[in-house]
Amino acid sequence: MLKENKKMLFVDIETTGLNEEIDKIIKFSYVLVNNKTEVVDSKSLCIKQGLTLLRGRVLSYLGIDKQEIKEGCKVSEFCDILKSLLDNNILIVSYNVSFLKKFLERFLAKHKMEQCVEKIEYLDLLTVVRTENPTIKNCRLQKILSLFEIPEEECVPKLYLQLFNVCNQKYDLSYYVEK
Repeated sequence: MLKENKKMLFVDIETTGLNEEIDKIIKFSYVLVNNKTEVVDSKSLCIKQGLTLLRGRVLSYLGIDKQEIKEGCKVSEFCDILKSLLDNNILIVSYNVSFLKKFLERFLAKHKMEQCVEKIEYLDLLTVVRTENPTIKNCRLQKILSLFEIPEEECVPKLYLQLFNVCNQKYDLSYYVEK
C-alpha cells in the first residue's frame, strides 16, 4: 500500500499527435487529491494551441467540442495552472505515464518551467497492471476497468483515481514510483 504524504495529481491528456517534438497537448484533464486521497480539485482544460491542425472528426474522436475550444485557456494561463499544480512535490498518476511524461516535460522545457520537473514523481497504473497481472494480454483501459469492476466515468482522471484505489489495496505501489 502506498502511503504518501504528498498530493497526487491524476492526469489524462489529449494531443494533436504522438510525436512530442512537433505535436502539442490540447486537452489536460486532472483530479488533484490530498494525502488522504480526498478530491481537492478537478478540471478538464482545452488549451488553445495546435487546434487549427485538427478537423472536426478528430476533435470529436478526442472528445473535444467547438464550445470547449472557444472557452479554452491560453497557453500562458495553462502555464500558470501547471505551476500551481506542480508547485510542491507531487505524484502524478496516469495510465501510460511514458506518453504523458514526454509531452509534459517537453511542454515545461519549452515554456521555461524546467524547475517543476525535478519536483515530480510518477506512478504508471499501466505498468502496475501489467506487472502484477502478467496473464492479462489486453491492457486497454476499458478492459482493465471491466476486470477490476470499475464503472465507466466521463472524467478519465477519476477512473485513474478509482483504479489507483483498487491497486493500492492489492499491491505495494511504492515500488512503482519513479522520477
